[in-house]
Amino acid sequence: MDSSRLVFSFDEADPSDLALFGGKGAGLAQLVTGGYPVPPGFIISTAACREFMRSGSLPPALGSQLERYVDVLEEATSARFRGVSEPADGAGPLLVSVRSGAPVSMPGMMDTVLNLGINPARARALAEATGSARFAAEVMIRFHRMYAEIVLDADGDEIAERGSEFLDSLAADRDAVPFEDLWSAMADAEVDDVGVAVPEDPMDQVRGAIAAVFRSWNTRRATTYRRLNGIPDSLGTAVVVQAMVFGNLGFPSGSGVAFTRNPTTGEPGLYGEYLEGGQGEEVVAGTKTPEPLEQAAGRLPELFGDFERMALRLERQRKDVLDLEFTIERGTLYLLQVRSAKRTPSASVRIAADLLAEGVAGPLEALSGVTPGQIRDVERPRFAAAALADARASGNLLVKGIAASVGHAHGVAVLDPDRAEAIAAEGENVILLRETTSPFDLHGMIAAKGIVTGRGGATSHAAVVARALGRPAVVGCSDLHIDPEGRTFSVGSRRFVEGTGLSVDGGTGDVFEGIVPLSQAASSSTGLGDVLQVAREAAGNCRILGLCTTPAQVTETLERGADGIGIRLIDLLVASGAIEQLADELSAQRNRDRVDLSRLEPVLAELLVPVFEAARSVPIVVRALDLIDGDAGELLDLESLLVAHPGVGLPVGLGELLRFQVAALAKASGEIGDMLTPDFVGRHIADPR
Repeated sequence: MDSSRLVFSFDEADPSDLALFGGKGAGLAQLVTGGYPVPPGFIISTAACREFMRSGSLPPALGSQLERYVDVLEEATSARFRGVSEPADGAGPLLVSVRSGAPVSMPGMMDTVLNLGINPARARALAEATGSARFAAEVMIRFHRMYAEIVLDADGDEIAERGSEFLDSLAADRDAVPFEDLWSAMADAEVDDVGVAVPEDPMDQVRGAIAAVFRSWNTRRATTYRRLNGIPDSLGTAVVVQAMVFGNLGFPSGSGVAFTRNPTTGEPGLYGEYLEGGQGEEVVAGTKTPEPLEQAAGRLPELFGDFERMALRLERQRKDVLDLEFTIERGTLYLLQVRSAKRTPSASVRIAADLLAEGVAGPLEALSGVTPGQIRDVERPRFAAAALADARASGNLLVKGIAASVGHAHGVAVLDPDRAEAIAAEGENVILLRETTSPFDLHGMIAAKGIVTGRGGATSHAAVVARALGRPAVVGCSDLHIDPEGRTFSVGSRRFVEGTGLSVDGGTGDVFEGIVPLSQAASSSTGLGDVLQVAREAAGNCRILGLCTTPAQVTETLERGADGIGIRLIDLLVASGAIEQLADELSAQRNRDRVDLSRLEPVLAELLVPVFEAARSVPIVVRALDLIDGDAGELLDLESLLVAHPGVGLPVGLGELLRFQVAALAKASGEIGDMLTPDFVGRHIADPR
């Protein structure tokens, strides 16, 4: 491929080359190749982004290529992007969207600008083509809000408010809108805010938006997300420029997001939401609460029947559960995006089992969608049944919303992501409460144990990111009113202060006042046994061990077909509270030449005995306390408690810490007569001499 080429139409791009065209671009290329209804457009490759990051400006070669592909887009749509003259068929002016599309899905982490190409003269043409001056004015206001915020770094909400105030000041029955005056009102506000206004020239708008999307690759939220998910910073993002279609252009019009299976439970069947008369960003951002897909299908059975057939056909082709964005414009259905769906751990397990059973995917394809972390997460702790029943009986159910990400969590309510991060860093469990979340809240969402929002649906930013993070979440709590400045929230006439204890059930959508205790993790998950059996067969001669902390977990793990068990000593110490005893002993002896932990040997042995008894004749691997990272990182600062011996380089107490663990293992295994000798694994310990 010509290395100087930076722009490709959808039908020229290789759907398998995510590294060059990004997930969004590759998905659109696949849709076009498959004959699905897609608004035409083109892709600016990740190579252009990498060059932009090196030089700080758009690549010189991009200019002429961009002009050429705008010509192609005008021809494909029979509409004009530059100038105001209209085609013979009266299609009106062409407007476009500029969206990011990283090689690895990063939902909501980077920027998008819609309605590019609007200006006063073209707004008049749009009003004439659509028959609605108000619609054209709303398009202009939406464009200014997004462009001012994302490209100019201005207060987009303030700019849009200035435009809306101007529009509202006009007579309600007035057919014409003075678009020059509307534009000037918002441009003046932009100049007052940041000293520069949105350009009127459509090509200048596109170039500015492309540069802004490239810059968004290195925003705090994007770099945080990549660090959390192990995504290389060097990849860069592609940019998709696509003809706009409008979900707010008269019935039947609307926008929606759908999954080919329920991303929370894994249940088969199309699942999603639809916003009649709305744009896609309103659904994703959670600024409006949409209706369930099945409700919309009842009104428009033919349209949604076509959509369901397309969605399920795509699932079979890609052999995975998919996330689809779509828009209906005056009765015409368009697919705007297809990608692998984010899903909860329990849904991931069930989906893998179902794809296998249905013959949609083979063993390796199905297993590739399940991670070891997800297997562990399906057995997270849950609310104690008796305590949960008591909370319900006592009337502690505070508010109910949409179950967005399964799991149970409790903690103190915090209404600001920065405070959530700070309070969590002090060791407190936090429940983050927001009216609706945005990518700027990511650090607070990572720090929180659970997330609750007042608005939004199951495909809102809060819901999608919570599922990706594995955080329990309840969204769309319409009775919940949040005052972040006053640090209070209310339900009806009851008002609560920040710091109030809350408990969140992400599977039912219930939020309780007070702390509901957590019991042991769930014992099973739908399809887990089937997935583990397939994994066992695929593993061949490899041994499969299940990570266990309690005797009950040992029994369940072996029943699911594991060859043996693994035990992390840190889990036993933390679960029992004995970690504090270890910290106290090391702290008390930090100034001694020799550390003695013999007093703790029976404590650890007592914790190991019941787990060993449950395992008995199967292989057991015991993982030592990790002295560098992972295990004890946030729980026990071993590095500060173990003082380096002069001239040796090894901490005083390291040998004793290892001896104490081995002695406890020997003592515990000695009490179980017929068990295999456990293997002891210590990470980061090696002496080449």
